[in-house]
Amino acid sequence: MAFKSDALELANQNPKFKFLPLGGHKKPLFAWKEFYPNGFTIEECLEHENIKALGVILGLNLICVDYDGESAINYAGENNIDFTHRSWHIKRDSHKGFFRYKVLYSPTVKQIEQLPYGEFQAKHLTRDATDDSKGEALEIFANFPRYAAILGKHPSGDNYYSPKGYGFEDLTSPPKETWDFILDMAERHKQPTRSKSNLVRGNWERIIDKCPICRRSNQFICSISKDREAIRCFHGNTFSPEKEFPNLQIGEVVHGIWAFASTQDVPETGRFSIFVRHKPTTLTAIKKRLMEKNYG
Repeated sequence: MAFKSDALELANQNPKFKFLPLGGHKKPLFAWKEFYPNGFTIEECLEHENIKALGVILGLNLICVDYDGESAINYAGENNIDFTHRSWHIKRDSHKGFFRYKVLYSPTVKQIEQLPYGEFQAKHLTRDATDDSKGEALEIFANFPRYAAILGKHPSGDNYYSPKGYGFEDLTSPPKETWDFILDMAERHKQPTRSKSNLVRGNWERIIDKCPICRRSNQFICSISKDREAIRCFHGNTFSPEKEFPNLQIGEVVHGIWAFASTQDVPETGRFSIFVRHKPTTLTAIKKRLMEKNYG
């Protein structure tokens, strides 16, 4: 496992994101979406004997801009997209992969709220495939269950690496020109189909109508548990549980239904407040029933 030392060095930086152990052809070693949707720590990934590479789970909080070929880089340059911008770059260590690399960004909360439909992925084709060569494109990946290989072996035999000055510690938000391109791609992208695959993550389902806590009615960021007993409400700039209910204390009930329980940081998305369905004590419930019986 030649990349183990690099992976452990990354782990020592305490990355907030979650990872996947990859085998050959950049594929996870098992059905992680169904059984381990929250991914693993780097140390847990390295415990697998057959690991060939390490992947990081993508989402709104970790967006991948994939430059897949020389024509993609040329297109970026012609459209004022700085493909050399300092952030977390993933490259390959041979001439074969010189024009094929990824740049990872962590958008600000303000930027995330500008995305019209929340999570998405999109491709701008920059060169058609021929009999002698594969097609080239500039792609955006900002959605679950996407992931990006960051260390280890590429199927070609190359090794993934991050150049000095362009590692995880240099991760930043997209600059204006790059973000404008991402927004343009998101706007052109059709509203995602409301299917199980893109609305369900583990025990959570995206709320496709209005969030009962912050009243967000687009982007599909807030979620409700499958048993309908809890809500995970996103901390945005425009819509946020903190804006709707300032100085909310743990245990306080909103709308007579949802009790504030905790805050939670979801690595690939951002910060959420957790609300659970309020269950009044037996005495309170009896009083409520008596009031309803006597006074309607």
